[in-house]
Amino acid sequence: MNAWLIGGALYLIAVTSVAGYGGIPDVADADSFRDQPVVDGFCALESAQECAVQLDVRWRQTSSTKALERLPIASLGDIKAAMESLGLHTLGVELTSGNILYVQRNISSGVRAIGWLPPGTATNDSDLEIGHFAVLNDVRYNGEIAFVDAASANVYLRNLKDDPRIPILLISSTSLEISSTAMSLDVIRLMLGSVWLIGAFGVVLACLWIDATDFSRLRKGGLCLSLGGAFVITFFISRVKVAEVKKTSPVPVGSDALIFAQHKYDFGQLIKENHKPQLASLLNTSEQAIVLKGIRASCGCITATPQHTTIPAHGKVDIDISFSTFLDGPNKYDLQAFGSDGQNAECVIVFEGNSSLNVSPTKHFFGSLSYASDLNNLQRLQVELVHFHDKQISGVAIGKIEVEQPFDVSILNVSGDHGEIVLLEFRLNSKAHFRGFVFQQVPLVVDLGEDESTTSISAGADFVE
Repeated sequence: MNAWLIGGALYLIAVTSVAGYGGIPDVADADSFRDQPVVDGFCALESAQECAVQLDVRWRQTSSTKALERLPIASLGDIKAAMESLGLHTLGVELTSGNILYVQRNISSGVRAIGWLPPGTATNDSDLEIGHFAVLNDVRYNGEIAFVDAASANVYLRNLKDDPRIPILLISSTSLEISSTAMSLDVIRLMLGSVWLIGAFGVVLACLWIDATDFSRLRKGGLCLSLGGAFVITFFISRVKVAEVKKTSPVPVGSDALIFAQHKYDFGQLIKENHKPQLASLLNTSEQAIVLKGIRASCGCITATPQHTTIPAHGKVDIDISFSTFLDGPNKYDLQAFGSDGQNAECVIVFEGNSSLNVSPTKHFFGSLSYASDLNNLQRLQVELVHFHDKQISGVAIGKIEVEQPFDVSILNVSGDHGEIVLLEFRLNSKAHFRGFVFQQVPLVVDLGEDESTTSISAGADFVE
């Protein structure tokens, strides 16, 4: 009898060790998110295309995908419509600690997901009530969620303790249904892997063995109570220690635990045509490893990608910094790095740009193009030359393009008060054959009278047979 009573108590303890991870997910139709401005965000198209690639589904032109391509700011409802138009299944879920097992199981089985990150996570303007979409990469049992920016490859870590409800859209090539049976199996699997449950069964077996001996009843009860008491004390001590560590561990906010190797990085003169990513180093001066939560620049023209997301104690990580703008003259930007426990570091980046010229848009996607039906069709694109300081543009020409490129490009017309409006004509290159998503850099050589400057536009398509 002692064994069963103690066993029941220990079983309850084991259950509490995994409590809070097996609830039914809070499902919300992604269309309902459409009316909530807080879940509007950037990078919806890039995230959707990345998920389609990971699910081995060709991105093709439908009314919903075309609508998403035209939206610089979209909602989960827009993403849902686009993915379902490709024949995929979607399910809107608010990720919480109560359904983390459900989401983790789906991600492990190949389901993809797009999450919404709040304003200020991936953009510098936290006052702008527009968030950011990223692809969910990993779900950990401790509540840490890793997202990857499909456009820049930056990694953002969120914690359900800080963001108790994260809107996500699950995307799968098969039906997504919530099964209470599957949820129960998730809880059972987690419980079977719990050291406390294994320990509880060990104590119960020991008590059963003691009960079968010839010891006196008083001695049996004392031994069983001693084993059970030791287990209970160990359990609560471990819980108290964890709580104390979480409560008293220093959070070096504003300290020098996370610092850049230099307060100011002067990269000198950067030549646009020969630009390579620059390096900055981030140092960890503490006794514990620091996990990077994100890196934010004061301008969206900067992409900062850490080579690793965990910085070991007294270690460092290099950060690749690339630029999409090279305005003539001095360029100065701020860069901030954030640790998952509140650490932060700042530095200043300066360089001399040598190109006074940019083009808008800098990138264009023509959609799906077929060599069978579109080989002789012309694609036209109008671009505008900007940042030429109101100089008169004397002429525009196409720079050198390698033979084996997706497009043959020519200039159809130049107009505007300063000759800044350029109409380009694209034709599929009959000497080359590409499959899938391919982009081509098209250099534009611009004569500004006294000097010549070069800018470029990236044009691409999804090439099919």
